[in-house]
Amino acid sequence: MTNENKPVFDLSSIQSPEIPNDSQKGFPAPLQSWPDRSAPKPPMIQISVRATPETVQRLKDVCHSERYSYGEMLELLLDAYDEKGRGL
Repeated sequence: MTNENKPVFDLSSIQSPEIPNDSQKGFPAPLQSWPDRSAPKPPMIQISVRATPETVQRLKDVCHSERYSYGEMLELLLDAYDEKGRGL
């Protein structure tokens, strides 16, 4: 038995594949995705609010426990405010 490292497989006979370019005929057309049928989402904006750390933590806790985003919770709070007749 010799100590020479012999390859397990002879890979010298394998040729690299030819990759067609776009100009060659028979090249598959690029895939096109299906149109999105969901309703378009309204544009979102970002606001900055100054509040005490306690108030911010209360908001985070409520949003987390009720599983709402900050924007969704703001909308719910404004709707409740309007229902009380205090809205603009």
